[in-house]
Amino acid sequence: GATLPRPLVSVIVPAYNEADVIQDTLTRLTEHMTGLEERFRWEIVVVNDGSTDDTGALAEAYALTHPNVRILHHRVNFHLGQALRYAFNQTRGDYIVVIDCDLSYAPEHITRMLFTAQDTGARVVIASPYAKGGKTTNIPFGRRVLSRGANRMLSLAAGGGLTTLTGMVRVYDGQFLRSRELRAMDAEINTEIIYKAQVLHARIVEIPAHLDWSFERTAGQRRRVTNLRISRSTVSSVFSSFLFRPFLFFMLPGLILLAIAAYSFGWVIWHVAQVYGDPSQFGNSGLTGAI
Repeated sequence: GATLPRPLVSVIVPAYNEADVIQDTLTRLTEHMTGLEERFRWEIVVVNDGSTDDTGALAEAYALTHPNVRILHHRVNFHLGQALRYAFNQTRGDYIVVIDCDLSYAPEHITRMLFTAQDTGARVVIASPYAKGGKTTNIPFGRRVLSRGANRMLSLAAGGGLTTLTGMVRVYDGQFLRSRELRAMDAEINTEIIYKAQVLHARIVEIPAHLDWSFERTAGQRRRVTNLRISRSTVSSVFSSFLFRPFLFFMLPGLILLAIAAYSFGWVIWHVAQVYGDPSQFGNSGLTGAI
């Protein structure tokens, strides 16, 4: 019988002021995807999200000699959510891969996520450094604590045993993703996708990943900027937990205030009892004396 066509993989690379690494990143990604050509057709789509450095020009120069690479441009910085939505709508891949431009997750994760998607039929495959077998390297302490805390809170809200809901490095079923009506403007798009997949009972699978912030290629120069940007994005993503469990933002604060009020009332009654004796006598002796 006729063989089925190889699935098309669209690798999306959001880029904002990545001139230091963009050409090296594209070289590494091209080499990696070329090694998968027996199983997949592929394209790399860079979203130059309003960079103010030479990211766009360098990416275009690379694409001129690599027909599988194309560049999308935003004239101003629209942030991650809009950049990804734009790219999703401009790709036709059977699978859509999203990966960081700094390759803090090495390209090898792409292969593992794609194979997992094929083997399990998952609509979403997440590279998780917090899953069993995953690890992190050279992550600043504050960033690591913030990220773990945010993901634990989101995991509690979302259920399903996921360990990384804010992470961007994923493989999606292309048709499934393009049929979702996404609205998020920034990094919370990653949480929004998980929420909408769970509503539809779509299969979501995590694989253990290695998040490496060594940045040997740039001598660590970008670490502070990236830390600030991702920390802000992680904080904004936490507020997306109301999607999964609205009571966390409405009922829970009310219950906390009720507990504080009950404690305060009990504290007052206890101290009154210490000074005046049994408070049950107030209705008799106290009121009688007043009359």
